[in-house]
Amino acid sequence: MRIIGYALIAFVLYTVFQYATLPDVKQIEKCFTTTMNKVDFCPRGKNFVSYNSISSHIRNALIISEDGSFYSHKGIDVDELKKSIETNLKKGKFARGGSTLTQQLAKNLFLTKEKTITRKLKELILTKRIEEAYSKNKILETYLNVVEFGDGIYGVKKASEYYFQKHPSEINPLEASFLVFLLPNPKKYAVSFKKKELTRFARSRIQDILYKMSAYKKISGDEYAYYKSQLSTMWNEAPDMENEAEDYATETEPQTLDLNQKIHLEQLQEKQNDSIEKLQLQEPEDTSSVEETSNQLINTDSEDNTQTEVIE
Repeated sequence: MRIIGYALIAFVLYTVFQYATLPDVKQIEKCFTTTMNKVDFCPRGKNFVSYNSISSHIRNALIISEDGSFYSHKGIDVDELKKSIETNLKKGKFARGGSTLTQQLAKNLFLTKEKTITRKLKELILTKRIEEAYSKNKILETYLNVVEFGDGIYGVKKASEYYFQKHPSEINPLEASFLVFLLPNPKKYAVSFKKKELTRFARSRIQDILYKMSAYKKISGDEYAYYKSQLSTMWNEAPDMENEAEDYATETEPQTLDLNQKIHLEQLQEKQNDSIEKLQLQEPEDTSSVEETSNQLINTDSEDNTQTEVIE
């Protein structure tokens, strides 16, 4: 009994120590090297892009695809977490993630890739601190400036320049959908760019993101139809990349979807369906004015948001 007591005391002291020695989230305001990927992050650096200089198409595609309740939750999406636990228990393995963008940011900035209960607790604490310290727009801005978009490509500025030779403010809906499509596994999914041709898996995912942007009136039905028609030609004029031939054989995805890919695609689409439902629940009765939704959803800047019938 005494041993159990000592063990409990040791655990409590260890937990308090871990809590007390967590990094200060205010580092976001300074220049520092991130823990996970050793990225040189600097709000005053040449590769940092402010929120208003990032295309609203990127912001819209990211939230609709990755975190539909971003502007309403407090850092943790309880519903998504519950579904993830249920799915993982049912399948007996880690098949569905439940992390919000804020949780992903906390992990990318301050934590390692280890999968332990201790690290998860740290992530939750840091997530809470980030949400308390910063606005949603600041969190989104920081996330897009540090997240990985490919091998050695961190931040939306480098990604926009690498894949499309554009500044992030110039990215169109199709390009934004591609960038967001990369996020779950950027090194693997970037093979479509290297081949200058979308795999069937990539085409399905990108078209799905475009459709949901249209369904939620972030682009018009005509825009959806246009960019959908450009899926097969989006890199016709892209220059050949150097020193990537060796990666071809090991990274190329098959053109036909095997069973695992189909299951993965279904899981991703299920997550996106959950996201769009959450976004719709946040939408006020009168959706004719962008100003009325700005407190909960992404501002769509001054772009044309004509609501036309979605073309499937």
